[in-house]
Amino acid sequence: MTKSLIAILAAIALTVGPAVLQGRYSNRWGTPVDLTLAGEQLHQFPRELGPWQNLEDERPLSDAVCQELGLVEHFHRQYVHTATGERMHVLLMVGPPGRLVRHPPDVCYANRANEQLGDSEMLDVSGGRQRSQFELLRFRRTAQPVPSEFEVAYAFSVGEGAWAAPTSPRMAYGGEPVLYKLQVLCEGKSSTMQEDIEDFLSNFVTGFRAVLPGGKSQASDAL
Repeated sequence: MTKSLIAILAAIALTVGPAVLQGRYSNRWGTPVDLTLAGEQLHQFPRELGPWQNLEDERPLSDAVCQELGLVEHFHRQYVHTATGERMHVLLMVGPPGRLVRHPPDVCYANRANEQLGDSEMLDVSGGRQRSQFELLRFRRTAQPVPSEFEVAYAFSVGEGAWAAPTSPRMAYGGEPVLYKLQVLCEGKSSTMQEDIEDFLSNFVTGFRAVLPGGKSQASDAL
């Protein structure tokens, strides 16, 4: 093989490879079946997760925000613990990974007059045969007469049941055809917020597995 041919092949690889990857990031090649199915599955998500019940839906994201994040579908719900009355504000989104990984909660919430308290920490959550890991952040609302605190947990999933919050989600999920992003906000008793979030997420992960293809049998294995 001549040097000129090698140079041509190398140039093609360097040009086509990133273009294909960018096409998958931006969904340039059309909406794949995986995304369509993933969007439909969100409507099947349980409104009862163990002791947590969805009593009302919150305002959906605006069309402008959905476009900015590249969402195919999402829901914004409030779940309430039937015994304690604690509330979880739940935002579940699905779309191609490109724009969805560019808006981490630590940046989004900090831009809304909230002060982050300390460093984030990782939560290990059970819920099936695979353990999930969520990143937990604490904030204080500083624009109120009486500042209040809240916690946010978030992670990503490619639809295989487990959730993770990698340091570089762009590198971890850039080549995936579909990506889910979950954000859970709790504003309750400061002494039990983390415990409440962990309990909710454990029930959520099990419920999430149930709406995936073959998920009912997987969810049964988790019980």
